[in-house]
Amino acid sequence: LRRGEALILAAASIKSDYDLLSGREYRWLNVTTLEGDDPRYLKPALKTDQSQRQLPITAEIVDLFDRYVANYRTHSRFGHLFISQKMTSLAPQTVNDIFKIATLCLSERAKTALEARGWSSLADENETGPAEARHDHGRKRWVSPHDLRHTAVVLRLKRYIDSGTEMEDALGKLRVYFGWSHKSTMPFHYARAYWQTDAADLSDDRFDRHIEALRYFDASLHARSIL
Repeated sequence: LRRGEALILAAASIKSDYDLLSGREYRWLNVTTLEGDDPRYLKPALKTDQSQRQLPITAEIVDLFDRYVANYRTHSRFGHLFISQKMTSLAPQTVNDIFKIATLCLSERAKTALEARGWSSLADENETGPAEARHDHGRKRWVSPHDLRHTAVVLRLKRYIDSGTEMEDALGKLRVYFGWSHKSTMPFHYARAYWQTDAADLSDDRFDRHIEALRYFDASLHARSIL
């Protein structure tokens, strides 16, 4: 989900239906605008018409959802799923601040891995600059909610390809799942990491096979020299 989509979810946004033919109960997440009061100064909203959609969800997500609503969600007169400690709908900036804290709590190994992939030096607990200073010469310094969306696209694309789905069909499924128009080129942008990783894996595979071939010929020549 986009940050705005998550912030307009209703506390009752998970729906269910029973299929008599299969004897199974199906549950899904309604990503749509919640009618009613919204006290936030910057009101989150759906980005496009295609953003309004229904997403199938796993039993694990349903369990987490139910536990959060029953035990952790603050009682509020507002119907949004995510509520602040002040019993009002969670603000977009608050979500950014939460991710800023998460960035500070990353392990050194995680920070090093991100910096090796082109990120700038990630912020640490001694960071004193303004909250807006999120980039250094165009490179990221803070983990953002949108980074999760990037990762989700890559993982879902890999799942489609690994299951035998053709690339064109997989991209079409991504457009529906992530709320893009049927002509959107965004899947190519978001899933760039998939192709980079796939190319690296292919290169590594070719290199390994090349080494195996050299070892085979070396062993073969060595055996002939003994004979």
